[in-house]
Amino acid sequence: MQKTISLNIFIIVTIIVFIVGGGLGVFFEMQRTLPQVKGYEKASILVKGLSSRIVPAITAVGQVKEIEGNMITLISGTDTMKIKVRDDAQIYSFLSSVQGAKPVTVNQTAKLKDITKNDTLNISAKLLPDGSLEGISVIIFDKAPVIPAE
Repeated sequence: MQKTISLNIFIIVTIIVFIVGGGLGVFFEMQRTLPQVKGYEKASILVKGLSSRIVPAITAVGQVKEIEGNMITLISGTDTMKIKVRDDAQIYSFLSSVQGAKPVTVNQTAKLKDITKNDTLNISAKLLPDGSLEGISVIIFDKAPVIPAE
């Protein structure tokens, strides 16, 4: 009889330990994932702030990997980013040339169709509330100036 009571108490204590252990495991797992939720809230606040009128633009710099209509994909190292350029975006081209022995940079207005793959661009973009970027101005930098043979 005494062994049966001791066995029943042992089983009850074991069940309680498993329930408490499982509850603690769930509690600590929830605590571990909470910072991710807080991080999301911080990111949301950041996007809201950067898409306000107080921040007029963000600058993206890289080489053109791909162009599809108004969507330009820039690459820099291993990073890529897609930016949709507005139809009314201001586009400028800085072309280098050599006059005599002196390199000269010429600034001129350009069009979206003047941008080609591998061009280096500086895009001033507005962060939209949905987290996407909208290009408001583009500067095209050409490759190293070509020095004519003498």
